[in-house]
Parts: sequence; C-alpha cells; structure tokens
Amino acid sequence: MQLIYFKYFLGFGPVVKNGYGVGYNIQEEQLGCVISNYKNETNGKEFIDCLRKSYDDLIDVIQAK
Repeated sequence: MQLIYFKYFLGFGPVVKNGYGVGYNIQEEQLGCVISNYKNETNGKEFIDCLRKSYDDLIDVIQAK
C-alpha cells in the first residue's frame, strides 16, 4: 500500500457500531480513502482489502477498453 499526501481529506466515524466510516478524496491521477470502525465490532482490514480489490477490478475494466 502506498502512502500519498493529500492537501484536503474529509472523513467521519461509523454511525453505528457494526458499520464503517468512509472518507475519500478523488484527484486527477489517484483516489484515496480513510476507513474507520469500532475495533471489536467490525473488521476494518477486511473492508480495506475488499475495497482495494474493487478498485483493482475497476482499473481492469477501464483499461480493457
């Protein structure tokens, strides 16, 4: 995973204990996100892994033309 500096980034915490907070920032050449969760209620790493896979799938579709 690559860390990139974003000048502006908004996020929020989960609204319910079994949910997630998701903030994102879309720029011309990159997309960043921040995920928050209640540690003992949900699996933040699993969510991030699934999100990353979804991003990779989208890139594959876009690049397939």
